[in-house]
Amino acid sequence: MLSPEKTMRVYHFLNKQYGLDDLQRRRLKIAEIMSLNDPFELLGINLSHPLLREAFDATKKDLSKKYGILCFSKSWRSPVQWAHYSDNHKGICIDFDVPDSHLIKVRYVRYRLNPPKVIDEKFMLNLLFTKYFSIFDV
Repeated sequence: MLSPEKTMRVYHFLNKQYGLDDLQRRRLKIAEIMSLNDPFELLGINLSHPLLREAFDATKKDLSKKYGILCFSKSWRSPVQWAHYSDNHKGICIDFDVPDSHLIKVRYVRYRLNPPKVIDEKFMLNLLFTKYFSIFDV
Protein backbone atom coordinates (compact mmCIF):
# COMPACT_ATOMS: atom_id res chain seq x y z
CA MET A 1 0.00 0.00 0.00
CA LEU A 2 1.32 3.43 -0.95
CA SER A 3 1.66 6.00 1.78
CA PRO A 4 -0.03 9.35 1.19
CA GLU A 5 2.17 12.09 -0.25
CA LYS A 6 3.49 14.66 2.19
CA THR A 7 1.78 18.06 1.94
CA MET A 8 2.57 21.56 3.07
CA ARG A 9 0.13 24.22 4.19
CA VAL A 10 0.67 27.31 2.04
CA TYR A 11 -1.03 30.69 1.87
CA HIS A 12 -2.23 32.78 -1.06
CA PHE A 13 -2.87 36.51 -0.59
CA LEU A 14 -5.50 38.37 -2.64
CA ASN A 15 -7.50 41.54 -2.58
CA LYS A 16 -11.03 41.07 -1.23
CA GLN A 17 -12.85 41.32 -4.58
CA TYR A 18 -10.70 38.75 -6.42
CA GLY A 19 -10.41 36.55 -3.36
CA LEU A 20 -14.16 36.23 -2.86
CA ASP A 21 -14.65 35.71 -6.60
CA ASP A 22 -11.99 32.97 -6.63
CA LEU A 23 -13.65 31.23 -3.67
CA GLN A 24 -17.08 31.41 -5.29
CA ARG A 25 -15.79 30.07 -8.62
CA ARG A 26 -13.45 27.55 -6.92
CA ARG A 27 -10.49 28.67 -9.00
CA LEU A 28 -7.28 30.67 -8.71
CA LYS A 29 -5.85 33.02 -11.31
CA ILE A 30 -2.51 31.98 -12.73
CA ALA A 31 -0.41 35.09 -13.35
CA GLU A 32 1.31 35.69 -16.66
CA ILE A 33 5.06 36.11 -16.27
CA MET A 34 5.03 39.42 -18.18
CA SER A 35 2.32 40.74 -15.83
CA LEU A 36 3.89 39.97 -12.45
CA ASN A 37 3.49 42.86 -10.03
CA ASP A 38 7.04 42.66 -8.64
CA PRO A 39 9.23 44.91 -10.85
CA PHE A 40 12.31 42.99 -9.66
CA GLU A 41 10.97 39.59 -10.76
CA LEU A 42 13.58 37.69 -12.76
CA LEU A 43 16.22 40.31 -11.97
CA GLY A 44 18.53 38.11 -9.92
CA ILE A 45 20.96 38.27 -12.85
CA ASN A 46 23.51 40.83 -13.96
CA LEU A 47 22.05 42.39 -17.14
CA SER A 48 24.62 45.13 -17.68
CA HIS A 49 25.32 44.18 -21.32
CA PRO A 50 22.68 45.46 -23.84
CA LEU A 51 22.73 42.31 -26.00
CA LEU A 52 22.22 40.18 -22.91
CA ARG A 53 19.24 42.32 -21.88
CA GLU A 54 17.76 41.90 -25.35
CA ALA A 55 18.14 38.10 -25.29
CA PHE A 56 16.81 38.00 -21.75
CA ASP A 57 13.69 40.03 -22.63
CA ALA A 58 12.96 37.88 -25.69
CA THR A 59 13.25 34.67 -23.68
CA LYS A 60 11.06 36.13 -20.92
CA LYS A 61 8.35 36.96 -23.49
CA ASP A 62 8.52 33.42 -24.91
CA LEU A 63 8.22 31.92 -21.42
CA SER A 64 5.22 34.11 -20.68
CA LYS A 65 3.38 32.57 -23.64
CA LYS A 66 3.98 29.03 -22.33
CA TYR A 67 3.93 29.31 -18.53
CA GLY A 68 2.11 31.03 -15.73
CA ILE A 69 2.86 31.28 -12.05
CA LEU A 70 0.87 30.95 -8.87
CA CYS A 71 2.62 32.18 -5.74
CA PHE A 72 2.17 31.00 -2.18
CA SER A 73 3.79 31.82 1.13
CA LYS A 74 4.76 29.50 3.97
CA SER A 75 3.23 31.95 6.47
CA TRP A 76 0.13 34.13 6.64
CA ARG A 77 1.72 36.42 9.25
CA SER A 78 3.95 38.57 7.04
CA PRO A 79 2.93 42.26 7.08
CA VAL A 80 4.80 42.72 3.79
CA GLN A 81 2.72 39.99 2.09
CA TRP A 82 -0.48 41.53 3.44
CA ALA A 83 0.57 44.98 2.20
CA HIS A 84 1.75 43.94 -1.27
CA TYR A 85 -0.63 41.16 -2.24
CA SER A 86 -3.85 41.67 -0.31
CA ASP A 87 -4.78 45.26 -1.03
CA ASN A 88 -2.76 46.92 1.72
CA HIS A 89 -4.06 44.70 4.56
CA LYS A 90 -7.72 44.90 3.41
CA GLY A 91 -7.78 41.66 1.41
CA ILE A 92 -7.85 38.00 2.30
CA CYS A 93 -5.47 35.09 2.67
CA ILE A 94 -6.53 31.57 1.65
CA ASP A 95 -4.71 28.49 2.88
CA PHE A 96 -4.18 25.25 0.96
CA ASP A 97 -2.62 21.89 1.71
CA VAL A 98 -0.53 21.22 -1.40
CA PRO A 99 1.52 18.10 -2.17
CA ASP A 100 5.22 18.87 -1.78
CA SER A 101 5.85 17.60 -5.31
CA HIS A 102 3.71 20.47 -6.69
CA LEU A 103 5.72 23.21 -4.98
CA ILE A 104 9.00 24.81 -5.98
CA LYS A 105 10.78 26.66 -3.22
CA VAL A 106 12.18 30.11 -3.97
CA ARG A 107 15.94 30.41 -3.54
CA TYR A 108 17.29 33.71 -2.18
CA VAL A 109 20.75 34.87 -3.23
CA ARG A 110 22.82 37.80 -1.94
CA TYR A 111 24.55 38.52 -5.23
CA ARG A 112 23.17 38.70 -8.72
CA LEU A 113 23.93 35.63 -10.77
CA ASN A 114 26.37 35.77 -13.65
CA PRO A 115 24.59 35.01 -16.90
CA PRO A 116 25.32 31.76 -18.71
CA LYS A 117 26.66 31.72 -22.27
CA VAL A 118 23.13 30.95 -23.52
CA ILE A 119 19.91 32.39 -22.08
CA ASP A 120 17.61 29.41 -22.53
CA GLU A 121 14.33 28.20 -21.06
CA LYS A 122 16.00 25.99 -18.45
CA PHE A 123 18.05 28.91 -17.13
CA MET A 124 15.04 31.25 -17.11
CA LEU A 125 12.86 28.76 -15.22
CA ASN A 126 15.62 28.41 -12.63
CA LEU A 127 15.87 32.20 -12.44
CA LEU A 128 12.11 32.48 -11.96
CA PHE A 129 12.56 30.70 -8.62
CA THR A 130 15.61 32.75 -7.61
CA LYS A 131 15.20 36.07 -5.82
CA TYR A 132 17.91 38.64 -5.37
CA PHE A 133 18.22 39.46 -1.67
CA SER A 134 20.37 42.55 -1.26
CA ILE A 135 22.42 42.98 1.90
CA PHE A 136 20.69 46.36 2.10
CA ASP A 137 17.30 44.65 2.44
CA VAL A 138 18.13 43.41 5.94
